[in-house]
Amino acid sequence: MTNRREFLGGVAGLASAVSIPCLSAFADGRQAVEGSVVADGKPLAGVVVTDGLVCTRTGADGRFRLAKRPGARFVSMTVPSGYRALGRHYRSVDSGLFDFRLTPWGPSAAEGTSFAQVADDETYEVGWYADLKKAAKKGNAVFVIHTGDQCQLCSMRMHARAMTDDAMERPVYFCPGNHDLVGEDRGESTFEQLFGPCWYSFDSGGVHFAVIPMPWGDKKPSYTHDDVADWLRNDLALVPKGRPVVLFSHEMTYPDSPVKCGRFIGSGAHELDIAKACNLVAFVYGHHHHAYFRRRGNVSLIASVNPQMGGITHDP
Repeated sequence: MTNRREFLGGVAGLASAVSIPCLSAFADGRQAVEGSVVADGKPLAGVVVTDGLVCTRTGADGRFRLAKRPGARFVSMTVPSGYRALGRHYRSVDSGLFDFRLTPWGPSAAEGTSFAQVADDETYEVGWYADLKKAAKKGNAVFVIHTGDQCQLCSMRMHARAMTDDAMERPVYFCPGNHDLVGEDRGESTFEQLFGPCWYSFDSGGVHFAVIPMPWGDKKPSYTHDDVADWLRNDLALVPKGRPVVLFSHEMTYPDSPVKCGRFIGSGAHELDIAKACNLVAFVYGHHHHAYFRRRGNVSLIASVNPQMGGITHDP
């Protein structure tokens, strides 16, 4: 891990697999969402695929099948350790194209992983991208994660164009912050148009990473943390027992609760004790514009400061 200025951190990439829209249906009449996951042209078994709630695995033939669910907007795969996605790791449920392609990615295959995080840059300027790329390379970062608050439409569009897998020379993932919820109809609609699903997971170096969205923002999102908790419960149920799990979010869940902070998500019947459901080792976030590290039991709580001169505070 590099120092706080270098510990910076979408889903970018322009290639997409060619597929034939699925027209089959389940016995009860529900339309089926079917597709495949291949690596170097060969089917890959055991890859988790989700519609944002239901999670399933690909079979020996690399294929998966889900029922098209009302309200689902994306189908995404959990990129496994040792691979990176060719193109996006998600598809719109309305696209009818659900074939995913992977290619071996050596840095992700080794046991353990490092990554670069950036948070709260809140700017459309891109001069600091070079420093981020340099820091990621120096720290042998397997991927880059932006934990939110690109801030408003112009900045989000610039990040989508310039902060890509190719530009950073490694996979790049995005998480929505409160200032990224600026869609005209739904708070998350602009983020979805530019970066895909607001919650998803991926693996690297034998570590499972899950991205959790901000539950409030400049425009109210259509989802709640109850929705995310229901998905996360299903996602973690398919994680091998004992595998380390790291959560990314713009802000810790239950930030005002000393007991539930960064450990629980959801409320009432939806509430999930994440630390009990898996081997949670870290919660990585931003939002507060400061660098922070604390151990709470077996879990590390890590916040990164915004990049130099970034954010509304223009930190020096």
